[in-house]
Amino acid sequence: MGPPPLDSLRRSYCQAVAPEGNRKQMTVPMSVQENIRTLDSHGIAGREIARRLGVSRDSVTKYTGGQDYSPKPPTPVPRPTGSVLTGFEDTMELWLGQDQRRPRKQRHTAQRGE
Repeated sequence: MGPPPLDSLRRSYCQAVAPEGNRKQMTVPMSVQENIRTLDSHGIAGREIARRLGVSRDSVTKYTGGQDYSPKPPTPVPRPTGSVLTGFEDTMELWLGQDQRRPRKQRHTAQRGE
């Protein structure tokens, strides 16, 4: 996949920079910043990018050397580990201890009575 066509890049920049005639903006629009990064990722030299897009070499250096400001994906939250019974161990130990002193048919068991 090669670099984007020059005409579309220049046309989008010229429309963004001078919508009211010859008056230029002080900042480079986001679309041009993306084009600078795209051309840089294709290995095109900074001077060539500046010439193609009609921006200064300083602007090209600024936007190719900058950090990536796109939002970071959220980090997954670890699920709590352990058993469903976590926190109830003391209560269960108390019940089982009390069951030892009760008659056989009144004890807590995991089996159904026959």
